[in-house]
Amino acid sequence: MFYFVIGPAIRLSRMLNFRNKFLLIFFASIIPGIFLLLLSLQDDMSAIDRDKQELKGKVYISEISPLLDNVNQHRILTSQYINGDQTVTSRISSVSNNVLAELQRLDDKAHSSDAEQWRDKLTAIKTQWQELGEKWQSFDSNSNAVAHIQISTMIDEFRHHIAGDTGLLLDPDAEIYYIMVSAIDTIPAINEQLEQLRLGLVSTLASGKIDAKRMGRIDSILERELPRLTYRLNNDIELASDVSPATAAQLAAQWQKPQKDFEQLSAQIEQGLLTGKFDASEISQQLAKLDNIRQQIDQLSHFSMEYLEESLEGRLVSEQRALLIKTLSGIAILLAVAWLIAGFATDLTRRARGLEQDMALLAAGDFSQHIRERGNDELSRVASSAVSLTSSLAGMMLEIKQ
Repeated sequence: MFYFVIGPAIRLSRMLNFRNKFLLIFFASIIPGIFLLLLSLQDDMSAIDRDKQELKGKVYISEISPLLDNVNQHRILTSQYINGDQTVTSRISSVSNNVLAELQRLDDKAHSSDAEQWRDKLTAIKTQWQELGEKWQSFDSNSNAVAHIQISTMIDEFRHHIAGDTGLLLDPDAEIYYIMVSAIDTIPAINEQLEQLRLGLVSTLASGKIDAKRMGRIDSILERELPRLTYRLNNDIELASDVSPATAAQLAAQWQKPQKDFEQLSAQIEQGLLTGKFDASEISQQLAKLDNIRQQIDQLSHFSMEYLEESLEGRLVSEQRALLIKTLSGIAILLAVAWLIAGFATDLTRRARGLEQDMALLAAGDFSQHIRERGNDELSRVASSAVSLTSSLAGMMLEIKQ
């Protein structure tokens, strides 16, 4: 069976001289080796490009926060204006210009990154913002809040779009995936809901009364949105602890206090909603506690984003180093194989040609020349046998002549 399989190769070998045999072996070994090396390098380069994209997305997402902060600040100021505070007019104009400046800065950055699809999203946000700037003075407090929430939602969706477009939420490395989801998705969502809660309390304080619609939104945040996000973050941290215990433990430690503080604050706000009475001093205290919780969440966000950036940069450096080592090792191995094949081919071809010439002299009856061959391989032993044959034939010819 074995000889049946290799029979065609044996017949091909008998048809080729040594030089062509080794040329065939050379190309049959080197070309596939080069092909496999290129495929491996291509995979490594794809991983490097993926991490560069993720790092770009992380940096870009970090720069969206000032935009969202200015939109929320604009909502607070316009709510105060609608409720009769005329002193905030200049601040409203300044914050509105800040929003436009942030949108332009993000647009320029998207243009420099050749991310035209991001620019389309920014254009839609800018258009919505300009429409709000023209109409907000005709809104009541609730309509103004809804209009601002719509823009905040667009910005949040834009953040999700960037995260998906750059692969941040599709990272294959389990060691940082759950931290990444927390940093890019869950923690910003918690922060946004806390900001919406703060805006609701500020609006209530500015209006000087309990509004049913506003209280309904606050209740929705306290009873549905934040508990859902809290459960998701706890789940992410638990899953992260399976693959990166140390980092998950640090994240859990920083999350424990704001979570506990918020549960206490939520109970206080819910109690106030049940009474239906407006208490300015109590709402002011709740706002102070909420601001403290938001500071803790900001620290949590900073920690997770910093870890994410360090992880991506570290992985990128590691992949680039591995790519360099693999490239140099692959080239070195291919050169070594080529060197061996070239050396063997040259040696065997020269020796076979010399043996062929010496045997031709022997066939012509010239026994005076000794076969020039040295070595320990089969070809050398054939040459040694030929030397013995030459000596024997020369002796026999001498005896016959005598």
